[in-house]
Amino acid sequence: MRRILKYIIYLVVLGAIGVVIYAYVGPHLGEDFSRPQQEIRQKVTLDAE
Repeated sequence: MRRILKYIIYLVVLGAIGVVIYAYVGPHLGEDFSRPQQEIRQKVTLDAE
């Protein structure tokens, strides 16, 4: 049981490292992680009684 848990922990750590590496290398591979930007206008009523 301890052996399986150890391998699961290794896989989680390697997966996290892989995601971090992909986040840094992704833009060089053509991936775009930025959100689409658009202007949002919303009316705000101040001091409404």
